[in-house]
Amino acid sequence: MRKVSETVRVEKQAESIYRIRIEVPFGVESVSLYLLDFPPLVLIDAGPRMPGLFKSILNSIKSAGLDPERIEALIITHGHTDHHGLASRFKELGAKVLIHAEDVKRLNHEPRFIEEEFSYYAELFERLGIPQESVSDFNEVMERFREFALPCGCDKELEGGEVFEGRNLTARIWHCPGHSAGHIAIEIPEEKILITGDHLLPEITPNPELYYPPRGKRISGLPDYIESLELIRSLEGRVALPGHGEPFADPTDRVREVIFHHEERARRVKELMDSGACGLWEITFEMFREEIKTGGSLQAFLALKEVLGHLEILKERGKIKGIPGLDIQEPNRGID
Repeated sequence: MRKVSETVRVEKQAESIYRIRIEVPFGVESVSLYLLDFPPLVLIDAGPRMPGLFKSILNSIKSAGLDPERIEALIITHGHTDHHGLASRFKELGAKVLIHAEDVKRLNHEPRFIEEEFSYYAELFERLGIPQESVSDFNEVMERFREFALPCGCDKELEGGEVFEGRNLTARIWHCPGHSAGHIAIEIPEEKILITGDHLLPEITPNPELYYPPRGKRISGLPDYIESLELIRSLEGRVALPGHGEPFADPTDRVREVIFHHEERARRVKELMDSGACGLWEITFEMFREEIKTGGSLQAFLALKEVLGHLEILKERGKIKGIPGLDIQEPNRGID
Protein backbone atom coordinates (compact mmCIF):
# COMPACT_ATOMS: atom_id res chain seq x y z
CA MET A 1 0.00 0.00 0.00
CA ARG A 2 1.33 3.45 -0.93
CA LYS A 3 2.01 6.03 1.75
CA VAL A 4 -0.49 8.90 1.93
CA SER A 5 2.33 11.33 1.12
CA GLU A 6 2.84 9.51 -2.19
CA THR A 7 -0.80 10.05 -3.22
CA VAL A 8 -0.59 13.86 -3.12
CA ARG A 9 1.25 16.01 -5.62
CA VAL A 10 1.29 19.72 -6.46
CA GLU A 11 1.54 21.13 -9.98
CA LYS A 12 1.74 24.73 -11.19
CA GLN A 13 -1.10 25.41 -13.63
CA ALA A 14 -0.49 29.09 -14.37
CA GLU A 15 1.18 32.06 -12.76
CA SER A 16 -0.02 32.07 -9.12
CA ILE A 17 -2.31 29.01 -9.60
CA TYR A 18 -1.42 25.56 -8.25
CA ARG A 19 -3.21 22.23 -8.46
CA ILE A 20 -3.04 19.76 -5.56
CA ARG A 21 -3.99 16.32 -6.85
CA ILE A 22 -5.07 13.72 -4.30
CA GLU A 23 -5.62 10.04 -5.05
CA VAL A 24 -8.76 8.71 -3.34
CA PRO A 25 -10.06 5.17 -2.65
CA PHE A 26 -13.34 5.52 -4.55
CA GLY A 27 -14.56 5.62 -8.13
CA VAL A 28 -13.37 9.05 -9.25
CA GLU A 29 -9.74 8.05 -8.50
CA SER A 30 -8.57 11.57 -7.62
CA VAL A 31 -9.75 14.90 -6.23
CA SER A 32 -8.11 18.20 -7.16
CA LEU A 33 -7.76 21.25 -4.93
CA TYR A 34 -6.52 24.58 -6.27
CA LEU A 35 -4.34 27.10 -4.48
CA LEU A 36 -4.47 30.70 -5.67
CA ASP A 37 -1.71 33.14 -4.71
CA PHE A 38 -3.67 36.39 -4.91
CA PRO A 39 -1.99 37.22 -2.42
CA PRO A 40 -3.09 36.22 0.21
CA LEU A 41 -3.39 32.50 -0.43
CA VAL A 42 -6.87 31.19 -1.22
CA LEU A 43 -7.58 27.45 -1.33
CA ILE A 44 -10.37 26.03 -3.49
CA ASP A 45 -11.80 22.90 -1.83
CA ALA A 46 -10.33 20.95 1.06
CA GLY A 47 -10.34 17.29 0.05
CA PRO A 48 -11.85 14.33 1.92
CA ARG A 49 -11.17 13.33 5.48
CA MET A 50 -8.60 10.54 5.28
CA PRO A 51 -5.88 9.48 7.74
CA GLY A 52 -2.72 11.55 7.27
CA LEU A 53 -4.08 13.50 4.31
CA PHE A 54 -4.19 16.95 5.92
CA LYS A 55 -0.50 16.80 6.80
CA SER A 56 0.35 15.61 3.27
CA ILE A 57 -1.57 18.52 1.73
CA LEU A 58 0.31 21.00 3.92
CA ASN A 59 3.62 19.41 2.95
CA SER A 60 2.73 19.59 -0.74
CA ILE A 61 1.98 23.32 -0.39
CA LYS A 62 5.34 23.84 1.32
CA SER A 63 7.08 21.94 -1.49
CA ALA A 64 5.77 24.60 -3.90
CA GLY A 65 7.55 27.25 -1.83
CA LEU A 66 4.33 28.51 -0.21
CA ASP A 67 3.35 28.76 3.45
CA PRO A 68 0.02 27.02 4.23
CA GLU A 69 -0.42 29.25 7.28
CA ARG A 70 -0.89 32.14 4.81
CA ILE A 71 -4.14 30.59 3.57
CA GLU A 72 -6.70 33.23 4.52
CA ALA A 73 -9.75 31.80 2.76
CA LEU A 74 -11.07 28.38 1.82
CA ILE A 75 -13.74 28.47 -0.88
CA ILE A 76 -15.77 25.26 -1.18
CA THR A 77 -17.16 24.56 -4.65
CA HIS A 78 -19.98 22.40 -3.29
CA GLY A 79 -21.16 20.52 -0.26
CA HIS A 80 -19.98 17.00 -1.03
CA THR A 81 -17.65 15.35 1.44
CA ASP A 82 -14.78 14.68 -0.98
CA HIS A 83 -14.54 18.45 -1.45
CA HIS A 84 -15.16 19.83 2.05
CA GLY A 85 -14.11 16.92 4.29
CA LEU A 86 -11.03 18.66 5.75
CA ALA A 87 -12.50 22.18 5.86
CA SER A 88 -12.52 22.25 9.66
CA ARG A 89 -8.77 21.53 9.73
CA PHE A 90 -8.03 24.51 7.50
CA LYS A 91 -10.37 26.60 9.62
CA GLU A 92 -8.28 25.65 12.68
CA LEU A 93 -5.24 26.85 10.71
CA GLY A 94 -6.86 30.29 10.40
CA ALA A 95 -8.67 30.16 7.05
CA LYS A 96 -12.14 31.68 6.68
CA VAL A 97 -14.53 29.14 5.15
CA LEU A 98 -16.83 30.23 2.32
CA ILE A 99 -19.56 28.15 0.67
CA HIS A 100 -22.78 28.90 -1.18
CA ALA A 101 -25.77 29.50 1.09
CA GLU A 102 -27.66 26.51 -0.34
CA ASP A 103 -24.92 24.07 0.70
CA VAL A 104 -24.18 25.40 4.20
CA LYS A 105 -26.14 22.66 5.97
CA ARG A 106 -24.10 20.00 4.21
CA LEU A 107 -20.93 21.64 5.47
CA ASN A 108 -22.29 21.83 9.01
CA HIS A 109 -23.63 18.25 9.09
CA GLU A 110 -26.52 19.46 11.25
CA PRO A 111 -28.07 16.32 12.85
CA ARG A 112 -31.61 17.64 12.41
CA PHE A 113 -31.01 18.37 8.73
CA ILE A 114 -29.56 14.88 8.15
CA GLU A 115 -32.53 13.26 9.91
CA GLU A 116 -35.03 15.31 7.90
CA GLU A 117 -33.18 14.55 4.67
CA PHE A 118 -33.25 10.80 5.26
CA SER A 119 -36.96 10.91 6.14
CA TYR A 120 -37.67 12.91 2.99
CA TYR A 121 -35.79 10.44 0.80
CA ALA A 122 -37.54 7.46 2.42
CA GLU A 123 -40.97 8.96 1.71
CA LEU A 124 -39.98 10.00 -1.81
CA PHE A 125 -38.58 6.57 -2.69
CA GLU A 126 -41.72 4.89 -1.39
CA ARG A 127 -43.89 7.10 -3.61
CA LEU A 128 -41.61 6.33 -6.57
CA GLY A 129 -42.03 2.60 -6.02
CA ILE A 130 -38.44 1.84 -4.99
CA PRO A 131 -38.14 -1.50 -3.11
CA GLN A 132 -37.50 -1.08 0.62
CA GLU A 133 -34.37 -3.24 0.43
CA SER A 134 -32.89 -0.83 -2.11
CA VAL A 135 -33.87 2.19 0.01
CA SER A 136 -31.90 0.70 2.92
CA ASP A 137 -28.94 0.15 0.60
CA PHE A 138 -29.12 3.78 -0.58
CA ASN A 139 -29.09 5.01 3.03
CA GLU A 140 -25.96 2.96 3.68
CA VAL A 141 -24.29 4.51 0.63
CA MET A 142 -25.04 8.04 1.89
CA GLU A 143 -23.82 7.19 5.39
CA ARG A 144 -20.52 5.86 4.04
CA PHE A 145 -19.79 9.10 2.23
CA ARG A 146 -20.52 11.17 5.34
CA GLU A 147 -17.52 9.50 6.98
CA PHE A 148 -15.21 11.44 4.66
CA ALA A 149 -15.99 14.77 6.36
CA LEU A 150 -15.87 16.52 9.72
CA PRO A 151 -18.55 19.13 10.51
CA CYS A 152 -17.40 22.68 9.87
CA GLY A 153 -18.85 26.12 10.43
CA CYS A 154 -19.23 28.66 7.63
CA ASP A 155 -17.71 32.14 7.93
CA LYS A 156 -19.32 33.62 4.82
CA GLU A 157 -22.25 32.44 2.73
CA LEU A 158 -21.86 32.98 -1.00
CA GLU A 159 -24.73 33.84 -3.34
CA GLY A 160 -22.95 34.03 -6.70
CA GLY A 161 -21.74 37.23 -8.31
CA GLU A 162 -19.04 37.96 -5.73
CA VAL A 163 -15.68 39.23 -6.98
CA PHE A 164 -12.48 38.79 -4.98
CA GLU A 165 -9.49 40.86 -6.04
CA GLY A 166 -5.83 40.41 -5.18
CA ARG A 167 -2.60 41.86 -6.49
CA ASN A 168 -2.08 38.96 -8.91
CA LEU A 169 -5.55 37.55 -9.56
CA THR A 170 -9.27 38.21 -9.63
CA ALA A 171 -11.83 35.52 -8.81
CA ARG A 172 -15.48 35.74 -9.88
CA ILE A 173 -18.02 33.41 -8.28
CA TRP A 174 -20.75 31.88 -10.46
CA HIS A 175 -23.65 29.90 -9.00
CA CYS A 176 -24.06 26.68 -11.01
CA PRO A 177 -26.69 24.49 -9.29
CA GLY A 178 -27.31 20.94 -10.44
CA HIS A 179 -24.68 18.59 -9.03
CA SER A 180 -25.56 20.24 -5.74
CA ALA A 181 -27.95 23.07 -4.97
CA GLY A 182 -25.10 25.38 -3.98
CA HIS A 183 -22.45 24.40 -6.52
CA ILE A 184 -20.23 27.26 -7.70
CA ALA A 185 -17.63 27.76 -10.43
CA ILE A 186 -14.79 30.25 -10.14
CA GLU A 187 -13.59 32.32 -13.06
CA ILE A 188 -10.04 33.69 -13.16
CA PRO A 189 -10.36 36.23 -15.99
CA GLU A 190 -6.66 37.19 -16.16
CA GLU A 191 -5.75 33.63 -17.15
CA LYS A 192 -9.08 32.78 -18.87
CA ILE A 193 -9.35 29.85 -16.47
CA LEU A 194 -12.51 28.30 -15.04
CA ILE A 195 -12.30 26.27 -11.84
CA THR A 196 -15.34 24.10 -12.44
CA GLY A 197 -15.50 21.86 -9.37
CA ASP A 198 -17.62 18.86 -10.38
CA HIS A 199 -19.87 20.86 -12.69
CA LEU A 200 -17.80 20.21 -15.81
CA LEU A 201 -15.49 17.20 -15.90
CA PRO A 202 -13.29 15.92 -18.74
CA GLU A 203 -14.31 12.25 -18.90
CA ILE A 204 -17.55 11.74 -16.98
CA THR A 205 -20.77 13.63 -16.32
CA PRO A 206 -21.56 14.56 -12.72
CA ASN A 207 -24.58 12.96 -11.11
CA PRO A 208 -27.48 15.35 -10.49
CA GLU A 209 -28.43 16.15 -6.93
CA LEU A 210 -31.63 14.82 -5.42
CA TYR A 211 -32.63 18.08 -3.81
CA TYR A 212 -33.58 18.38 -0.18
CA PRO A 213 -35.43 20.61 0.19
CA PRO A 214 -36.72 20.89 -3.38
CA ARG A 215 -35.62 24.00 -5.33
CA GLY A 216 -38.95 25.50 -6.33
CA LYS A 217 -40.83 22.73 -8.13
CA ARG A 218 -37.68 20.76 -8.92
CA ILE A 219 -36.58 17.72 -6.93
CA SER A 220 -33.80 16.76 -9.35
CA GLY A 221 -30.76 18.90 -10.06
CA LEU A 222 -30.58 17.85 -13.72
CA PRO A 223 -32.74 20.65 -15.20
CA ASP A 224 -30.71 23.22 -13.21
CA TYR A 225 -27.51 21.50 -14.31
CA ILE A 226 -28.34 21.85 -18.01
CA GLU A 227 -29.19 25.53 -17.51
CA SER A 228 -25.94 26.06 -15.59
CA LEU A 229 -23.95 24.52 -18.45
CA GLU A 230 -25.25 27.32 -20.65
CA LEU A 231 -23.81 29.80 -18.14
CA ILE A 232 -20.41 28.09 -18.33
CA ARG A 233 -20.60 28.17 -22.13
CA SER A 234 -21.11 31.95 -22.02
CA LEU A 235 -17.89 32.58 -20.07
CA GLU A 236 -14.56 33.20 -21.79
CA GLY A 237 -12.65 30.27 -20.36
CA ARG A 238 -9.87 28.71 -22.39
CA VAL A 239 -8.92 26.10 -19.77
CA ALA A 240 -11.04 24.25 -17.20
CA LEU A 241 -9.59 23.08 -13.89
CA PRO A 242 -11.98 20.36 -12.69
CA GLY A 243 -12.52 18.73 -9.31
CA HIS A 244 -11.84 15.28 -10.80
CA GLY A 245 -9.71 14.33 -13.77
CA GLU A 246 -7.10 16.33 -15.64
CA PRO A 247 -7.32 20.01 -16.64
CA PHE A 248 -8.58 20.44 -20.19
CA ALA A 249 -8.78 23.08 -22.90
CA ASP A 250 -11.87 24.48 -24.64
CA PRO A 251 -14.51 23.92 -21.95
CA THR A 252 -17.23 25.12 -24.35
CA ASP A 253 -16.58 22.04 -26.50
CA ARG A 254 -17.05 19.83 -23.47
CA VAL A 255 -20.28 21.67 -22.60
CA ARG A 256 -21.65 20.80 -26.06
CA GLU A 257 -20.70 17.14 -25.58
CA VAL A 258 -22.41 16.93 -22.19
CA ILE A 259 -25.61 18.62 -23.39
CA PHE A 260 -25.77 16.23 -26.37
CA HIS A 261 -25.21 13.27 -24.02
CA HIS A 262 -28.16 14.28 -21.86
CA GLU A 263 -30.39 14.97 -24.86
CA GLU A 264 -29.72 11.40 -26.00
CA ARG A 265 -30.48 10.04 -22.54
CA ALA A 266 -33.75 11.99 -22.38
CA ARG A 267 -34.70 10.62 -25.80
CA ARG A 268 -34.06 7.06 -24.56
CA VAL A 269 -36.21 7.61 -21.46
CA LYS A 270 -39.05 8.86 -23.68
CA GLU A 271 -38.70 5.82 -25.95
CA LEU A 272 -38.94 3.45 -22.99
CA MET A 273 -42.05 5.20 -21.70
CA ASP A 274 -43.66 5.08 -25.12
CA SER A 275 -42.94 1.34 -25.30
CA GLY A 276 -44.73 0.72 -22.00
CA ALA A 277 -42.18 1.20 -19.22
CA CYS A 278 -44.06 3.35 -16.75
CA GLY A 279 -42.15 3.34 -13.45
CA LEU A 280 -38.92 5.06 -12.44
CA TRP A 281 -37.40 1.83 -11.13
CA GLU A 282 -38.33 -0.06 -14.31
CA ILE A 283 -36.88 2.60 -16.60
CA THR A 284 -33.68 2.83 -14.53
CA PHE A 285 -33.02 -0.90 -14.81
CA GLU A 286 -33.77 -0.93 -18.53
CA MET A 287 -31.25 1.86 -19.15
CA PHE A 288 -28.51 0.91 -16.70
CA ARG A 289 -28.88 -2.84 -16.23
CA GLU A 290 -25.20 -3.70 -16.79
CA GLU A 291 -23.88 -0.75 -14.77
CA ILE A 292 -26.09 -1.68 -11.83
CA LYS A 293 -25.08 -5.33 -12.10
CA THR A 294 -21.39 -4.41 -11.73
CA GLY A 295 -21.70 -1.26 -9.55
CA GLY A 296 -24.29 -2.44 -7.04
CA SER A 297 -26.27 -0.14 -4.78
CA LEU A 298 -24.16 2.96 -5.41
CA GLN A 299 -24.57 2.71 -9.18
CA ALA A 300 -28.30 2.01 -8.81
CA PHE A 301 -28.70 5.13 -6.67
CA LEU A 302 -26.78 7.30 -9.15
CA ALA A 303 -28.68 5.87 -12.12
CA LEU A 304 -32.04 6.40 -10.46
CA LYS A 305 -31.22 10.06 -9.76
CA GLU A 306 -30.28 10.65 -13.38
CA VAL A 307 -33.43 9.01 -14.77
CA LEU A 308 -35.55 11.05 -12.36
CA GLY A 309 -33.86 14.17 -13.71
CA HIS A 310 -34.68 13.24 -17.30
CA LEU A 311 -38.29 12.60 -16.35
CA GLU A 312 -38.43 16.05 -14.79
CA ILE A 313 -36.99 17.62 -17.96
CA LEU A 314 -39.47 15.75 -20.17
CA LYS A 315 -42.30 16.89 -17.92
CA GLU A 316 -41.16 20.54 -18.08
CA ARG A 317 -40.99 20.30 -21.88
CA GLY A 318 -44.51 18.89 -22.05
CA LYS A 319 -43.30 15.56 -23.47
CA ILE A 320 -44.87 13.44 -20.71
CA LYS A 321 -47.92 13.88 -18.50
CA GLY A 322 -45.96 13.67 -15.26
CA ILE A 323 -43.58 11.60 -13.16
CA PRO A 324 -44.98 8.19 -12.15
CA GLY A 325 -45.60 8.03 -8.42
CA LEU A 326 -45.29 11.78 -7.94
CA ASP A 327 -47.67 13.42 -10.39
CA ILE A 328 -49.69 10.51 -11.78
CA GLN A 329 -50.49 6.92 -10.88
CA GLU A 330 -51.74 5.60 -14.23
CA PRO A 331 -49.45 4.28 -17.00
CA ASN A 332 -47.63 7.16 -18.68
CA ARG A 333 -46.80 6.71 -22.37
CA GLY A 334 -45.76 10.27 -22.97
CA ILE A 335 -47.03 12.89 -25.35
CA ASP A 336 -46.04 13.22 -29.00
